[in-house]
Amino acid sequence: VIDLLGITDTTGRLLCFNAEWERVLGYGHEDLDGRSVIDFVHADDRGEMLRALHSSGRAAEGERFRNRYRAKDGTYHFMEWRVVRVGDVLYVSARDISSCQLTEQKLRDSERRYRALVEDQTEFIVRWKPDGTRTFVNEAYCRYNNARAEELLGQSFFTCMNEEEQLLVRAKFASLTPTNPVSTDQHWVIDPAGVMRWHEWTDRGFFDEHGMLVEIQSV
Repeated sequence: VIDLLGITDTTGRLLCFNAEWERVLGYGHEDLDGRSVIDFVHADDRGEMLRALHSSGRAAEGERFRNRYRAKDGTYHFMEWRVVRVGDVLYVSARDISSCQLTEQKLRDSERRYRALVEDQTEFIVRWKPDGTRTFVNEAYCRYNNARAEELLGQSFFTCMNEEEQLLVRAKFASLTPTNPVSTDQHWVIDPAGVMRWHEWTDRGFFDEHGMLVEIQSV
């Protein structure tokens, strides 16, 4: 990947630039000569670029930042910038990260959809480490335990079982393997009011590349 490279004065006016500006954004020499890099930045993103150009300390360090930059066809590209001041000129470089930004957005959207689906379930859904430490709990699980998620996460669920039940659950987790990762059983638990309850849980183990159990999802 070749970055867009340019030299500007302290106002951001381009003095020279490489051919990548045309290849990536479609701008030729006649489009950029004498123009400020600020002219093409999305209006909502101009603040960071202005601060980098006008703050000698930040620019001298070559701090990186992102913004949306308008291409010649009117579309916007996500660009990652680096600005370095040398005397009265600034060396600017930019890399098109649009594909990475879109991938990150898709992952965020997918996570939101997944969490909404999980939170709408009436079944208890919880994830644990092999030592019983909770790493995720859904709303139904929190309601049953009369607790907020932050009160349950990072705490071991073994505290709500007697010693015999703990041994049985540990044995079940030990029986999960990469080729046999799912198990269903029933056992007693003590609810928040101190009442013994009968639960049926289906557990799925997740394993690392060495076949070691690293997490369990239980429903």
